[in-house]
Amino acid sequence: MTNAEPAPLPPPSVDPDALPGPARLSWWVPLLLAAAGVTLMVLRVGDGPMARWLMANVSFEALPLDAQAHVDDLLLVPAASVLVVFCRITLGLRMLGPFRPILIGLAFYQTGVVPGTLFIAVIMAVVALLHPRLNRGAVPYFGRLTVLLAIVVIAELFVLLVGTHLRSAPMMEAAVFPIIVLCLSADGFARVLGTDGVAQAVWRGAVTVLLAVLISTLGNVDVIADFLFAFPELVLVEIAAILVISTRMDWGWFATPGPAFGEG
Repeated sequence: MTNAEPAPLPPPSVDPDALPGPARLSWWVPLLLAAAGVTLMVLRVGDGPMARWLMANVSFEALPLDAQAHVDDLLLVPAASVLVVFCRITLGLRMLGPFRPILIGLAFYQTGVVPGTLFIAVIMAVVALLHPRLNRGAVPYFGRLTVLLAIVVIAELFVLLVGTHLRSAPMMEAAVFPIIVLCLSADGFARVLGTDGVAQAVWRGAVTVLLAVLISTLGNVDVIADFLFAFPELVLVEIAAILVISTRMDWGWFATPGPAFGEG
């Protein structure tokens, strides 16, 4: 006679409330950063020895004008990042990636908003036409990406030639669009096009460009640019704002399901 194996014990009941949740950033981290930034800003405004030291050692006033313009661009990036994070996490508006609106916004300084926007639209339309054919040909990712790079080069050369013959200043401005930014935008558009379809690609491309226009417009406001330039320690406050938005304000007010939204 063989002994019957005992019946397996039922799995212990688990209280979901007892399970540890994901780690959450403590409030003290952004508060400490914001406090440090605000303290430095207040000290800079005064007329004491600390204000004089900050103006002498932590100021960009003595830089050449071209270097100051570069500092303006650098200081706009964290401020623009706050806007991008707010739109993506709090509003739930998806785009072609977190960096592309900022990069395109900076590129608009060289091209102008209208010529740059039209040029990006043309590039995205060309990508939309060619991407299915490249996919049907089973072209690997690196091949597709380098083809997109060549297409962007051809487009810029074409616009340069036509703009020269027509003596068109807007076309000449559009043709100086930074090629890396265009390629990154075209690649992001092509990725969404291949995975989520035309509707999502167009929507997210439009959101990306609209954010870029807003970033470029804000950067061209003298009051904002001068304030960022005068108080570089504001970057600490902006980092704190990004941390608070990304960890405490994940509300996604407009993140509705459907073809208008996807990853990014």
